[in-house]
Amino acid sequence: MLTMDILGDLFQNIPVYHGGDEHKYFDCNNESVMLHISNTSKQEYDNYLLLLEEAGFKLFDSNTIRDNYFATYTRSSLVLQVYHTAHDKVTRVVADPKTALYNRTKDSTFEKICDTVMYQLELDYRNIDCGMCYVIQCADHSFFIIDSAHMFSSNDHNRLYNLLRKLTPEGEKIIISGWFFTHAHQDHIAMFMSFLEADFENCQIERLYYNFPALDIPGSEKWKELDKETMREFDQLIENHSEIQVVKLHTGQRFFVKNLEFEVLATHEDIYPASLGYFNDSSTILLMTVDGCKTLLLGDSNYTECTILVSRYGSYLKSDIVQVAHHGYNASNVGVYFCADAKVSLYSTPLKRYEQIKSTSSNKVIHEISEEIYIAENGTASLKLPYTPGSAVVFPKEINDI
Repeated sequence: MLTMDILGDLFQNIPVYHGGDEHKYFDCNNESVMLHISNTSKQEYDNYLLLLEEAGFKLFDSNTIRDNYFATYTRSSLVLQVYHTAHDKVTRVVADPKTALYNRTKDSTFEKICDTVMYQLELDYRNIDCGMCYVIQCADHSFFIIDSAHMFSSNDHNRLYNLLRKLTPEGEKIIISGWFFTHAHQDHIAMFMSFLEADFENCQIERLYYNFPALDIPGSEKWKELDKETMREFDQLIENHSEIQVVKLHTGQRFFVKNLEFEVLATHEDIYPASLGYFNDSSTILLMTVDGCKTLLLGDSNYTECTILVSRYGSYLKSDIVQVAHHGYNASNVGVYFCADAKVSLYSTPLKRYEQIKSTSSNKVIHEISEEIYIAENGTASLKLPYTPGSAVVFPKEINDI
């Protein structure tokens, strides 16, 4: 693989063994490769950055979160994401030859013409007990969408389009400035695929944001074959729509969509060298900030990823709003909710399952901390950002059991 050769050339003077730990390469999908260097210091990380600059790489962006350091470098079409995490003394270098570059500053060219509002969509859970979709309307009327519904929620792509049409001024094109996918499970990407294939009128998708793992990495033998098939179909669909830019997100990057600010707190690349047998831990986790109001988007992250979050970031996870991981079905992610300390919790969950799981340890913590809880099946919830406690509006239910 070409990117592995590039990393090998760049870091050839680093001993094969460092502090007793072997350097390891990891396939990050779409021709991306990660070099995992164990037992490293911040000074050694700084030395690695000097190596890159001597090799002609230019610093595109950098970020620091507590004692974790992140830098994005470019050379021609190659993007390198280099980061050092203090809690485990690991430096990771991800070489990505295909990603589009993200916006590293706020878009100052647009005029604020509306409030920023986050919607937790009511989905059709009659034939499936999972699915998650959030829509944020930016201050210029464009949208940032998170995930979608399951294929068994067969009309939800039309319902999503109808909401976007309703929220867009009459006569104007629907602009989806970004569509982000936490991970590639069917209940998070299938209805996006239906949305794209529907080719709705006067609707433009500008960028996609995600980072999905390769299908043959260690642990993938435990994934469902139907999920793998859906991932292949997704990849083919994106390849057929080359007019839409794809930003492959890597840990530590800070990017902007209109007036929204995001930090990438974790991806599947942080799991390695452990195997990724539990697919939900491939979730890309974002922290969204709007005028100081923070929303922690946990996707379906489970124990391993949430443990990384707590160990790496601790109180930095403090948020106003939290999207509850894996629809609230995880039982043991208690620490991440203590760190988030969010007064508003969002459950992308059918009511029946919510009632069944609310007594688990993590859900008990959520209920002790949160003052407001919104369940997707109860109706689409609207939260103006920055959020004022008690100001959420829940729309009347659209879907009733028949």
